Amino acid sequence: MSRMFRIPAELVRTLRMGLHSELGGAAQEIESVSDRYGRHRHPEWYEEPLAKFDGVRALLDEVGWGESPKPIDIVVDLTKHQCATLGSLRSQMCIHRDMVEEAEVVDRERAKQGKPPKAPATIARAEALSALFARLWLVLADAEDKAPDPDQAAPPTD
Repeated sequence: MSRMFRIPAELVRTLRMGLHSELGGAAQEIESVSDRYGRHRHPEWYEEPLAKFDGVRALLDEVGWGESPKPIDIVVDLTKHQCATLGSLRSQMCIHRDMVEEAEVVDRERAKQGKPPKAPATIARAEALSALFARLWLVLADAEDKAPDPDQAAPPTD
């Protein structure tokens, strides 16, 4: 049974950025294993980071690796892409939280350069991302009849 989850067009780029970040993290985990003594006797050490890498790559293959000419909503099958979707949105929530905290300083610098403020758009995107993550959390909780593993996907806290 598939569990389809819609990502609105205005957040697809954010999801994609998170996926690229998660892909890099998985590659670093693979590199870490490759540097461990005894790796040749323990190929199982590679299983988890390779599975993460493959899962993120598979979702990027589906949603596209780069920007589309016209942003459109996408639908993600959570039965296949739950971990990659959760990980990428969670990492982007952390980044957006920091961006909101720095928005005032950024806008002061932009004003000095004669550029318009970005804080309202940054805050709106962070709020939309937070709402999307909350909706995803509820969908997964309903599907599992319990919340997802909090160590893997808990909403970021201050």
